[in-house]
Amino acid sequence: QISSSWPEKKHGLFSYFLMKGMKGEADKNNDKKLTFGELGNYIQTNVSNTAGLLDREQTPSLSTQNKSAIFISY
Repeated sequence: QISSSWPEKKHGLFSYFLMKGMKGEADKNNDKKLTFGELGNYIQTNVSNTAGLLDREQTPSLSTQNKSAIFISY
């Protein structure tokens, strides 16, 4: 797949949602601990949905051996 850009945001879709997720939007249970699983799900859902709105297809993935491992705490 070709990675999609989002000209309005001046980023690629993956980069844009990675950064938003790391700021806390991906912390689904609001425990101030972002796991690899939460971040991966957030990126996959938002990038895929937004690419579809732009008439594109993009299905990203974030690979890890432990989805419950904490990626970042804030």
